[in-house]
Amino acid sequence: PTAVFTKQYPIAKPLSPTDGAAVNGTPDFSWTAADGVTPYVFGAARYRIEISKFTSFSPLYEQIDTNNTRFTPTRFYDDHTTYYWRVAIIDRDGNIGPFSNATLILGNLPNHLFLPSIRKN
Repeated sequence: PTAVFTKQYPIAKPLSPTDGAAVNGTPDFSWTAADGVTPYVFGAARYRIEISKFTSFSPLYEQIDTNNTRFTPTRFYDDHTTYYWRVAIIDRDGNIGPFSNATLILGNLPNHLFLPSIRKN
């Protein structure tokens, strides 16, 4: 008889920068470890982080595979720009699990309002 099953991948959840956070300069990205009951069998062997200026993640600004739960870009990130990032596990067979929800990063001073100073005589 035929059997149907679904492989459940653990999800790596973004920790920093948080959704909607204003970041000065190039951000440091971090996420939770997605370990299964038996590491490297059901958990993550590596992680894929994708960064884009578009919610569709196309085109990608940067895509990195890493063994760590932290990533510091070496590329320059523009000020006053919105970036989206997401992370997924890659299992030992190279299969990519589901991506976490995209997290919004607001660049340097994105929503500040500057008013002229008024002198009092």
